[in-house]
Amino acid sequence: MPDLMFISNTNLRHLERMQFDGAPDLIVEVVSNDSQTRDRREKFLEYQQMGVREYWIIDPLVKGVEFYSLKRKAYVAMEPVDARINSVVLPGLFIRPEWFWQLRPPKVLGLLKQMG
Repeated sequence: MPDLMFISNTNLRHLERMQFDGAPDLIVEVVSNDSQTRDRREKFLEYQQMGVREYWIIDPLVKGVEFYSLKRKAYVAMEPVDARINSVVLPGLFIRPEWFWQLRPPKVLGLLKQMG
């Protein structure tokens, strides 16, 4: 079970009452002490094989982030452009990795205006 997932309207047909029988479009995992190997190896391979189009790993233990996009059935690291990662799955959505580690997170309304 991922920490967070996004399912596009196209894939809602796989949603059943108590489960989702398909590949979400985007999955986010937040690493904990006991999930290091599972998130970076086991789930990475599982999500890749399932066809999850975008996979983000947020690691508060080392203040690191990893973003991957599925290309030809294999994950490729998404590189920052202008210090931000642009989502492939959700056009217009971008993340600045430093946002995760700021003492005061940016205000949501300000972020939405930037992405507008």
